[in-house]
Amino acid sequence: MFLRRPPDAGERHALSPLTTLRDVVEIVAIVAAGAWAFYTFVYQNDIKPANSPPLVQFEATMTRLGERRGFVAVESHISIKNEGVGDVWFYGIAETILGSTIRPRPRSEPPLLGADVSHTELEPGWIDDPPTAVYSVAIVTQLGNSRSGTTLELGPGKSLPFDRLFYVRAGRYDELQMHIDLRYAAHPKRISFHLATVGNLTELVPSNPAIDTNGDAGTPASLSLW
Repeated sequence: MFLRRPPDAGERHALSPLTTLRDVVEIVAIVAAGAWAFYTFVYQNDIKPANSPPLVQFEATMTRLGERRGFVAVESHISIKNEGVGDVWFYGIAETILGSTIRPRPRSEPPLLGADVSHTELEPGWIDDPPTAVYSVAIVTQLGNSRSGTTLELGPGKSLPFDRLFYVRAGRYDELQMHIDLRYAAHPKRISFHLATVGNLTELVPSNPAIDTNGDAGTPASLSLW
């Protein structure tokens, strides 16, 4: 039988750096694996979505379908998409279609342009009369009104279409404009909303004006009825 001689102090000293390096590499590998798992499964899936602001985009169009019995049929199409990394919860959406007519006016003299002018626009030979509301539709979800039976939420990358059909008198309006009021949040926090007529628009109004909510409002589409 052969017996291995235990290493003397010199040999133990020679092996110690290699053993330490191996231990350090193993510890670093374990820590890196744990950090990667935390980033992938905890941060990306839970922490980041929970703390990221909502990112919502919408597109809108109006299409003239035809004319019959003195009315023009128009279809409005709205597509709302969640471009963020977390869910988006909606308090409601309001759509108002405004109609306006065009009338002529005399042209004014061209403006005098100086070296410091960076923008100019000639007054056209026409003017829009004040628009009037010709169609509106709006909903408040259960998140904004507990009596509502509608819930609306979108996951990341998801989109939702809204298609409406309405009619206007032929020859009454020259142009239609769409106005959208959209309210949403990154978390399903209840905030009371009600519908109100502001000017000639239907809008979503928080019952407490001091509460700040995410929202988009604008005129994303117009249509000539000629």
